[in-house]
Amino acid sequence: METTDVSIALKKLHQLALEDGDLGAMYWHSISRLLRSVAELQRENKELRKALSACERARPGSKR
Repeated sequence: METTDVSIALKKLHQLALEDGDLGAMYWHSISRLLRSVAELQRENKELRKALSACERARPGSKR
């Protein structure tokens, strides 16, 4: 699973927040937080997959 760089999207969401006034800014800010959360979960998932793979390789009798 490839991790996606969300920095461009976050910059665009910040721009939209500035353009849309208070209510729009609140909405785009919540979308930005959600996007950051997803990116963090992707990073964690990648690390956990690596750790699991290493454990599976180290297990006696493993075929991996």
